[in-house]
Amino acid sequence: MTDAPSQPEDLTNDPFLRDVPEVDGFKVLPPAVLYTRIGKGGMGAVYRGRHAKLDIDVAVKCLLPRLATEDPQYVQRFEREARLAASLTHQNLVRVMDVQQRGDLHYLVMEYVAGESTAQRVKRKGPLNEKEALRIVLGASRGLAEAHRNGIVHRDIKPDNVLVSANGRVKLADLGVAKVESKDAVQLTGSMLLGTPQYMPPEQWRTTDVGPTADVWAMGAVLYYLLAG
Repeated sequence: MTDAPSQPEDLTNDPFLRDVPEVDGFKVLPPAVLYTRIGKGGMGAVYRGRHAKLDIDVAVKCLLPRLATEDPQYVQRFEREARLAASLTHQNLVRVMDVQQRGDLHYLVMEYVAGESTAQRVKRKGPLNEKEALRIVLGASRGLAEAHRNGIVHRDIKPDNVLVSANGRVKLADLGVAKVESKDAVQLTGSMLLGTPQYMPPEQWRTTDVGPTADVWAMGAVLYYLLAG
């Protein structure tokens, strides 16, 4: 999640926001007024906006409407991400404020991190020095430890999900494929292969039922990336 340009972006023809109403030229997903897209992936897009009531910048993560209509499990996973993230309060975790729906569009309202992902940082600077890389991984690991203390396994630790704010604060993001370690937890992932291949431990290629050690392995892979580029 990087800083938005100084001028708002024209989102009129954005395919994700096709059915979202406009007010004074801005797309509005209550409670946020959107003004630029800051990320896009196979499952959705993330926008920077302004919370109309709290008067703060927020990130709004939208699930691709087609996925919601094709398979209800995508919506269940998306809403579960909101519940998991909202249940955790830690300075090294991105905070989720709300989950909403407008027609077929499901979206999360999250804390906006003004800065960059570690993937973007390495692309911008090249391999990081040992001190900087260790500082970043330490911060992300503290957030991860809080998730593990609450029985949550992230399962998608990667540089894109480790954010560094403009003032140097490290935040771990995206619990979209997380798993709750509980005998009563509902498994929504079935036989799907989840995670990012370059950062998945060997056991995660065989099963989605992995524990905290899988996250530790992935964090080690992130550290290697930060140092080696």
